[in-house]
Amino acid sequence: VQGQMDLVFYDNDEIVVVDFKSDRVDADQIQARVERSYRGQAAVYSYAAGRVTGRPIREVIFYFAEVGEQVSIPGDELIEHGRELALQGRSQDLGYDVID
Repeated sequence: VQGQMDLVFYDNDEIVVVDFKSDRVDADQIQARVERSYRGQAAVYSYAAGRVTGRPIREVIFYFAEVGEQVSIPGDELIEHGRELALQGRSQDLGYDVID
């Protein structure tokens, strides 16, 4: 997992994470691209944002700028997988030590 969250904001005391993508992909292929290439990234983003803020994660949104489409993944589907990935990666992949 590599990257950084492009936008993080509060909405009704929940966190929303947005990541802008510049992939050149047809609109009908976006969902498959997210599942194949970005779900792990969304999971780690959810886990990290939740740990830092102490607030629930509503969703992670991937916005594909080339086609003006987005895919949203509910945070509750991501947290545990993100925790597992973060603990596996440790500091060499995440840039910091994860404290469980």
